[in-house]
Amino acid sequence: MRCKNCGIEWTISIHGNSVQKFCPVCGKPVFEDAPRKLTSFEETLFVIRRDHGMGYLQDSTRIMACFTDLAPHLRKEKIMLQYLLQCNGNRLLIAALQKTPSEQQVCLKQLASRLADDLLLSEATAQMICSSFWNAITISKEPEDCPPPEEIFEASCDCEESNIGKSLQFLTKSAEAGYFSAQFKLAKWYRDGRIIKRDPEKAMYWYQKAADSKNYEAQCNLGWCYATGFGCEKNPMLAAVYFSKAADAGITIAQYNLAKCYESGSGVEKDLSRAALLYEQAAKANHTKAQYHFGRCYEYGLGLTADIALAIYWYGKAAQNEVAEAQFALGRCYEHGRGVDRDSYIAYYWYKRASKNGHKEAEKIILTL
Repeated sequence: MRCKNCGIEWTISIHGNSVQKFCPVCGKPVFEDAPRKLTSFEETLFVIRRDHGMGYLQDSTRIMACFTDLAPHLRKEKIMLQYLLQCNGNRLLIAALQKTPSEQQVCLKQLASRLADDLLLSEATAQMICSSFWNAITISKEPEDCPPPEEIFEASCDCEESNIGKSLQFLTKSAEAGYFSAQFKLAKWYRDGRIIKRDPEKAMYWYQKAADSKNYEAQCNLGWCYATGFGCEKNPMLAAVYFSKAADAGITIAQYNLAKCYESGSGVEKDLSRAALLYEQAAKANHTKAQYHFGRCYEYGLGLTADIALAIYWYGKAAQNEVAEAQFALGRCYEHGRGVDRDSYIAYYWYKRASKNGHKEAEKIILTL
């Protein structure tokens, strides 16, 4: 594929259940130069594997959408592919690549028998479906001297400033090869939409891949996706699960997000003591909003014994880090003499700083002092 606008060569992009043709760099439509008509099931699978990687052949939705786009005239072959996907045969055969030749032949025979028995296909048809898919994935295997995904990722970083289209190709290839740093970075690009076209579903997809590789930051971001409904349906329980995984690994923002879940009872049973403990962990790691919320726990006795002196201490740390809510809370303490000597001048000072940071109630109060 080649972009009409910037001229960058690119491939078909899969979005949900459909194929979209656009340049991920500039967002403009793309067109295919002199398309070659594919003539067989095996050849079409070979082209998908060659142009998009093994990841497309593992994903049932992606492979079916891509097959439909590349070879809409191969109707019988599309039905054959549907039969294979119904039995999860694509993933079974790809997994067989890691086995010995004798074990691979056993896998092929077992899958052919399953196709014949479960879907009432003839033995010859079942064997033909299996062998065609197997030939496509073995003929198009990467050569032995193919660089490892870490090197492909580095190549992406090297050309990021000079050629973003090439950088994205390398990054995608590295991500599809299972390199979690590439998966995490690709998810961030699709989430932010500053470098390439924003795509919540693709961001969610790559966060999930990176999270499955035990990338704890990705687990935290995946929790955020489920909490906000970014690229998926909202699911507070799954959000809490992924926040918990990342929080246990020491990811500060995950500790803060999980604390909010326990305080509000979102996706978990409400537990103020647990929330206070998580706020404390994040606050001591210098998470500024956690410092404010930990101070609030001390002021109001949320999950721990109230202590106004400690509340002011944590409010002060957050206020110095320009957290408007903490600045407002300090102003209120000085205005009313809570834990400190009453001082309208200091109160005004903190209200003013809170107002500059966008705190609406502080803006109203400074007019009356």
